Amino acid sequence: MPVAYSTDLRTRVIDAWTAKEGTQAQLAERFKVSQSFVKRVLRRYRSSGQREAKQRGETLSPTIDGELLKLVQGWVEHKPDIHLDELCEQLEAHQGIKVSQPTMCRALQRLRLPRKKTLYASEQDSPRVREQRDEYRRTLEPVDVRNWVFIDEAGIHLGMVRLFARALRGQRAVDTVPRNRGTNVSLIGALSLDGLIASMTLEGSVDTSAFLSYVCDVLAPQLWTGAIVVMDNLQSPSCSFSSQCH
Repeated sequence: MPVAYSTDLRTRVIDAWTAKEGTQAQLAERFKVSQSFVKRVLRRYRSSGQREAKQRGETLSPTIDGELLKLVQGWVEHKPDIHLDELCEQLEAHQGIKVSQPTMCRALQRLRLPRKKTLYASEQDSPRVREQRDEYRRTLEPVDVRNWVFIDEAGIHLGMVRLFARALRGQRAVDTVPRNRGTNVSLIGALSLDGLIASMTLEGSVDTSAFLSYVCDVLAPQLWTGAIVVMDNLQSPSCSFSSQCH
C-alpha cells in the first residue's frame, strides 16, 4: 500500500507556492515530486486550508451546505435559467466563497433541481391569442371525446443503429450498419380514444397523393358518423381532399 508524502514536504510545497517561488511544474521539479501531487496538495489547501494528507476513508463535507444551499435555491427560484458559472460568481460576490462549476452542480443535485426547460411561442401570451385559445376551448366542450380522431406522421430510418455499446476493457464492441444510407419509411396513423384505428407505411416522404390515398382508402372506412378528424397544418394534410374522398 503506498505511503502518503509527509506533512513537512506538503508544507514546504505550499509555502513555496504561497511565496510565488515558481509555477506548479517548477515546484514539482524542485521537490522531486509529480506535478499531479502538487496540484492535489494546493487544491486541498485552497479548499480546506489543510496541509496534512487526507486520512484513508475520509470524505470532505460539501462546500455548499446549510444556509448556502438555501441561498442557491433562492437564486434558482428567482431566475430558473441561471447558468452554473453565474451561480458560482454570485456565491463568490455575496459570500466570498469560490467554488467550481462541478461543485455547484452537485449542490443543485442535492436540492433536486435538475436541468430542464420547455419552450413555447411567446405569441401565446398576447391578449388576442389568449382570447382565440379560450374561444377554441369553449367550442370543444360540448364535443364527445369518443368522436375525436387525430392523424399524425412519423419517420423511420432503417439505417439507424445505437451509437454506443459496452465491452470489457481492451475488447471492441462491434455492430453492423448498412453501407448505404438506408431507406426512409414514413408512417401515418390515426388515434382515437380506443387506440390506433388506421395506419399505413410507405417508403419515402408523405406527399399529397400518398396522404389522399391514406385518408380515402385506409382511414375513411374506419370512421363512424360524428367522427371528427384532427390533423396538423403540414402541406400535404392541408390539401383539399374532402371532395375526392366522396
